[in-house]
Amino acid sequence: MKTKLCHTEIKILKAVSLISLIILLAFGNVYADIPDPGKWQQIHTEKTILYFQSIDDLHQFNTRINYDLNCQKSERIIDQKVASNLADTIAKQIDALFGRTQEILEMQGFTNKIIIKIFKNKQQLNHAFFELYKKECNARAWYVHEKLTVYIQLDDLHEGMLAHEFAHAIIDHYMIIPPPGKAAEILARYVDTHLYINNTQSSSEAQLKGYSIK
Repeated sequence: MKTKLCHTEIKILKAVSLISLIILLAFGNVYADIPDPGKWQQIHTEKTILYFQSIDDLHQFNTRINYDLNCQKSERIIDQKVASNLADTIAKQIDALFGRTQEILEMQGFTNKIIIKIFKNKQQLNHAFFELYKKECNARAWYVHEKLTVYIQLDDLHEGMLAHEFAHAIIDHYMIIPPPGKAAEILARYVDTHLYINNTQSSSEAQLKGYSIK
């Protein structure tokens, strides 16, 4: 049986609908003006799968992640033939950076490939975070253990940032029981700050690891 709404009830319903619409526009669609990532393309390296959205993004990534097998800044000559094969150049850079991260942590034997997703800027990265977790993002990059994925953006990316996220992946998968978050963060920051420090040590120099006897 249908019932008629009184004039007062209709006014209340209209007011509630208007308020709901205002709230939705103000808060529920914060990232509506940020375009979703385009079709993802892939580069497979020995250690990772790199997802990118455009060749321009790939070139920008290449200028920011500038790392060679000698663990130093690479002085590239753009007009060399090797630069024409951008995918191979980037693959070598990433795998060298990953290997250096393992070396600093002394955690070898990682077998799974890490996924790296490159977003164009911080806004697009924030949008991805909101889509995943339905809350605001306060990170410039992050790693998700369950997805084996590193999320990064090109606004302020550098080698230390990517190595930091690699460290989280390596630590979580090397240890049978992953360490507490704060402990893992300390180790990841250690990698970031020691990326360009040569830790060569004489083979005769003992490395004593234990409690102080004092």
